[in-house]
Amino acid sequence: MKTKTLLLIALTLLCASCDSGDPLDLESAIYTYPESPVGALLCEAGTLSGAAGIIDDIEASNGLGYSLRTPRNYDAGKGHPLIVVFAPAGRNGLATERFVRLTRQATAEGFLIAYLDSEKLSPELIVQMAEIPAEIARHWCVDTERVYLTGHSDGGTISTAMAFLPESQGTAAAIAPSAAGMNKQVFAETDCPSAPLPTMVIHNKEDHLFPGWGEQAAQWWAACNQCELESAIQNSYGCTEYDNCSKGVRTMYCEQPGGHSRWPALNAEILDFFLNPTIKVQTPHSDRAAEIAQLQQNFSFIDGWGFRASHFYGSTPDSVPGASTLSTEQLVTLIEEESALLINVVSATYRPETPTAAAQWLIPEAKMHIPGSIWLPNVGLATLDAQFMAYFARELQRATRGQLDHPLVFYCQVNCWGSWNAVQRAGEFGYSNRYWYPEGQEGWEFEGFDLEEATPEPL
Repeated sequence: MKTKTLLLIALTLLCASCDSGDPLDLESAIYTYPESPVGALLCEAGTLSGAAGIIDDIEASNGLGYSLRTPRNYDAGKGHPLIVVFAPAGRNGLATERFVRLTRQATAEGFLIAYLDSEKLSPELIVQMAEIPAEIARHWCVDTERVYLTGHSDGGTISTAMAFLPESQGTAAAIAPSAAGMNKQVFAETDCPSAPLPTMVIHNKEDHLFPGWGEQAAQWWAACNQCELESAIQNSYGCTEYDNCSKGVRTMYCEQPGGHSRWPALNAEILDFFLNPTIKVQTPHSDRAAEIAQLQQNFSFIDGWGFRASHFYGSTPDSVPGASTLSTEQLVTLIEEESALLINVVSATYRPETPTAAAQWLIPEAKMHIPGSIWLPNVGLATLDAQFMAYFARELQRATRGQLDHPLVFYCQVNCWGSWNAVQRAGEFGYSNRYWYPEGQEGWEFEGFDLEEATPEPL
């Protein structure tokens, strides 16, 4: 983008309500570290000097100022994702922290979070600010492949421009700009980044300073990310999410009530997006071609990816590719000795029009499942849209706390193909320790074990 165009998007923002809210929001939280995260970045003990908790008045080597927050129990030997929050015009990092109130929630999820001081907006400043994540990584244990950008007004503009300027693109793994001062005329003169980028564009409905600019930005990002522009859905955040984007990058537009000076009430959703910025793209398994062909010969309705595509109740195979099959006795042992996570995938009717999470699943009568299970309805279907794919990935990540080797047991009912499909899809997400319990809840009850009432996890 041309320097002249960037200079036109500078602005001044005065916020009248930055200090309202729970003071605990500004405190660092305890993070429960996974015991043995698979593939996690590790830092050599004693090589990093960064302190834990609340660190203010930091001056970077290029002269920019920022504040940093870590989990209270920060472990300098383990890599952390980093969120960089860019300030509205005229505000320092502390004022921005009070405005967005992300600290407690972010550190509870294991993020480091940096709040940068405002400076006069220019292309040169954006390139300078792009140096900050690497600077932080020289003092704290940061996974530089998981750097996420957000900010409001000027801060939204910076996080957007940093993602596409040639000198700074590649800094972020995902962005969530709010109230950015860039419209379709600016984007018309702007080249797409060289690679698709997960993007959550946020804009308030009554923003009269930049009316409609958020939707224009989201459409540009959806085009850059090669999404299917005509197949957008409303996702679990209440946002419009585009489908089938290149490399599975999530791309969405979130509109909130309020004017330009209001930070959107989407903190939990922003953090969830940063934890789950992509959707696994299904591609045919060329290395499984013979295996899939044999399945198709022995069983009807097997698609080219090896999933059962329809008729989900009927005679099932004795095993599932990439997983171990369990008897009831073996399941009891696995639960007792390895704290296996049980996942019930029995289907239910989803009602997206309902306003509350409690009402979004239509459950005509009480459903029962194996005690201690989590219920993820419909994730055993052969084809999942962007919303359900993100739901499945998110809930597995939360339940396992990111431990890809945690033992997972999938089941539904006897002769139910949904669990057979779900076991395979969990493998697509990288989970390596997977089990299939084909007898399902009926088999468990038949052996004399109790069931408990099931409640679906909110979508």
